[in-house]
This record gives sequence, C-alpha cells and structure tokens, in this order.
Amino acid sequence: MAGVRWVALILLGGGAGDLEGTYHLCSSIFHYEPDTTYVLLVCDSAEAAFQAAKIRTRFGDRITTMVAPPKHPVDARGKYLGANVLYGLGLIEDRLQGAFVLKLDADSLLIGPISERVSGFLDSNTECGICGTLGRTNAREDPTYGQELEITSPLVRMILALPSEQWLYISSLTDHDLLQYARNDSTLAGNLRACATISGPAQQAIRRGYGWLEYCQGGGYAISWPLLTAMRSNGYLAHAPQLRNLPTGEDVLLSMYCRSLGFRVMDYSDSGQPFACAWRGLPYSAEVLLQRRHAVIHSLKGDKRASREELQLLFQSLRV
Repeated sequence: MAGVRWVALILLGGGAGDLEGTYHLCSSIFHYEPDTTYVLLVCDSAEAAFQAAKIRTRFGDRITTMVAPPKHPVDARGKYLGANVLYGLGLIEDRLQGAFVLKLDADSLLIGPISERVSGFLDSNTECGICGTLGRTNAREDPTYGQELEITSPLVRMILALPSEQWLYISSLTDHDLLQYARNDSTLAGNLRACATISGPAQQAIRRGYGWLEYCQGGGYAISWPLLTAMRSNGYLAHAPQLRNLPTGEDVLLSMYCRSLGFRVMDYSDSGQPFACAWRGLPYSAEVLLQRRHAVIHSLKGDKRASREELQLLFQSLRV
C-alpha cells in the first residue's frame, strides 16, 4: 500500500464545461500543492472517461482514472453520486495510505494551499471524520446559513417511515422477488434496495444523535483516513452497487456514515479556514475569498457575479 500525503477525488460527468473545469481544477491542485502525487478522476460514463484521458495527457501519471460501473448519467440532483464516490473511495483505500481524501466537483477550484491546514485540523480533532463547509454555504451573513439545523435529514425520514423489520425483509429479497414486491417497478425496486442497504447504518447514526440535515457541502470536503478505514471495515464501501437509486446526495450519505461510525462532521469554513463552498454560486466575491484566506471554493457554476469561464480565467491569472 503506497503512502501519500493526501488524495484528491474528483467526480467527472459528461456535461458541458466539465472537461475544462476539471482541467482548471487539476492545474490549481498541482500549483498550490506541487507535491501531490495522486488525483483520482471517477468518470460516470465512457464519454467522461474519454474526456479524462485528455486531461491525463496534460498531467501524466499523477492522475488516475476509473469508470464507475454500471454506466449511467448523473442527473442534476446528484442521484447517483453516492455510488460513484464509494467506488472511488474503495479504490483509494485499496491502494493507498494517507492523511485524508479531498472530494471535489468539476466546478470546484483550489485558490490556496490546503494539505497542511487540513492535516493539522484532523490531527487536533481526532474525532472528526469529515470537515468542510457545514451546510448550504459558509457565508455567515447569508439568509440560508444554518438552515439545515432545522431540517430533518431525508435519510432519517426514509428510515423512520417503515419499521426495521420491513427493511430486513426487503434486504433478504432476490432481485426478481424485489421487483415483484415493487410491482415490477424497477425504479421503486432500486429505491427500496438502496434504502434497505443503508437502513442499518442510518439507524446506528440516529442512535448516535443524527437527525438534522448534517452534511458538508459536496463541492469540497475532506474525509479523514481513519473514517475511510472504518468504512471499509464495516462494509460501507461495498454498498456502491446498491446505491445507484438512492434519492439523496453523496454529501448527505457520507455524513450519515460518518456519524454512524462514531465520528463527527465538523465545520472548517470560517474566515482564515480553507473551505468556502456553496450550493450554487460562490459564497463571496473573488476578492473577499482571497482576503479571507480560503483555499477550496465551489461552485463556479451559477455565480451571479461572473460566468464559470470568467472565474476560471481570473483565478488562473492569480497562479503566478
């Protein structure tokens, strides 16, 4: 098992702008973290893998690619991202040993060094399994800041909607019998299988106090290696094939797993801290992001101040 300081895990879809966005993201990683030796691109289709091959020609062996089976498109809600993240984490845990995995999206960007700050934070907070932007945005003055504290997690709602005995029954069904149970509705059958797969971890998380919409914004968060190891030991990384139809985002899923294993999901996105992510658009202007000394930003898509391309070129001009 090879040793690394940290690993970047990037989800690459086939959407317009993802290829250029991933190129800019990789460029920013290697600029601010020149010692980075391992970046994994998890591709959701053969088309995305073809795009990833073009990126590899720019950066060489420091980039590894994989196509997450089965082949499927990723929709705007991130419906399949939980499975893709688990595929990537499984490959990383099999091959490497480090301090943390930094999960990123194609419209994320590094605008400063990150590895020493995140490693130091995890060393000082050994109970932390995931750190990043806790909730919808890191902008404290935003009206939506902290709203998740008042929202019940969709995973909790799904699990509590049916008694545990019924989830155990669903888990025991063959694919054929599951389709019959779901009245030959493959989508419903997939949803039931996904929910049954996570029912045990979700119930364990609830017993540990999980209930509100506790997650770090999916555009950029760090997963500690002890959490990654615990996920492997408890079989969570083997869940990927059953989670294609899980109707929730991967950031919510990973945070639930984190709580179920006794780790904490922690915010690390205040002024002077590295994460500055938002669900849609950047949380601050480029000037403010730099003044606040953030290092990981998201989302360059949908920002009201400038286009994705303009922001990519702006931050590229600052990498001198």
